[in-house]
Amino acid sequence: MRVYGERELFDRHKAQFLIAPVVIAALVGWSVYNGHLGFFILLALWDMWHFLMQHYGLMRIYEVKQRKPFNLSSRLDWLLLAVWYGYIIIASPHYLINFLERCHRYGFGFYTWIRLEQARQFLEQTLAVERRNQGALFLYARLLLDLDEDPKKIKDIVDELRSSFPKSREKVEVYFKQVSKGRIRFAGEAGY
Repeated sequence: MRVYGERELFDRHKAQFLIAPVVIAALVGWSVYNGHLGFFILLALWDMWHFLMQHYGLMRIYEVKQRKPFNLSSRLDWLLLAVWYGYIIIASPHYLINFLERCHRYGFGFYTWIRLEQARQFLEQTLAVERRNQGALFLYARLLLDLDEDPKKIKDIVDELRSSFPKSREKVEVYFKQVSKGRIRFAGEAGY
């Protein structure tokens, strides 16, 4: 928003600053109106990129103030930030599970491009090595649901997910109640 108040910068990129907000607002409005919500996956990815590049820009500003910058330093700064931020995304149970669930809901799940049985084998191998992987447990439970497995088996996986990651418990319960269309129930509810 600051750029709109800086006359020189605004004049130099006037078309971008006037047209881009209108185009973006129209595209988002059209996507929501027509139910093409996969557009929000693109926004989530852009958000990750934008966050990373903001921090990279700040690091570069501080280096320039300290000394004359050089290319290797610039590349190392970017690599360091990318690794740290990538780790934060992967290690954060809430961020990762929300992003994966949203991707799946809009048809961009990681197993939409491969056969479900291949995805099942991959997830079972992953969970054999690291059982407390929240993203893998979540996707495995969802995959079993998509394969019309026994709801009891799916509930066991979901219960494991809920007990291993109590901060995500409520979101996990709500999600699996919705996507199972009531076939899976939790704590005090009748049936599986």
